[in-house]
Amino acid sequence: MTMSEPLARRQVPRPDGPQLQGLLAVMLDLELSVRHARWNSYGAGFRDLHLHLQVLADLVGSNADEIAEHAVATGVSPDGRATALVNSSPVRPLPAGPILVDVAIALVADAIDGAIDVCQRYSNLFASTQPVTDSIVTSMLKSLLHHRWMLLAEFSAEPPAKPPPSTV
Repeated sequence: MTMSEPLARRQVPRPDGPQLQGLLAVMLDLELSVRHARWNSYGAGFRDLHLHLQVLADLVGSNADEIAEHAVATGVSPDGRATALVNSSPVRPLPAGPILVDVAIALVADAIDGAIDVCQRYSNLFASTQPVTDSIVTSMLKSLLHHRWMLLAEFSAEPPAKPPPSTV
């Protein structure tokens, strides 16, 4: 028996492998989209947005790394190649070239919304069957919601939240 045989026997392919790959694709795509907006934005508010997007890109990259490492630890080989991302992420691509700050904010918020939708869908799927995966996804969801709020609160003319309807 070689050293790899016991490891290979323990790593039974998981039924949630495609979902882990889907989450990885979304996080990598979102990270690249945020970086693209960071590099290409211009106009009033550029510096603050540039700094905010750096924090967001680093966070999303860390989320991608956590999903990929969790996938490997559970017997799923992650695929982070660009060709794997092209057809598997629902994040809308950002336009090429320079992007005005206000437009960049809206595009990044929209991209975050796409990632939030995927995280919510997968969190519901994992909640009862994969508690560790669900914990990771819930943590990612929390951070995405937080950064979306911070982005919109700092850079939008509209409030990012609405008061609850009056019950009076």
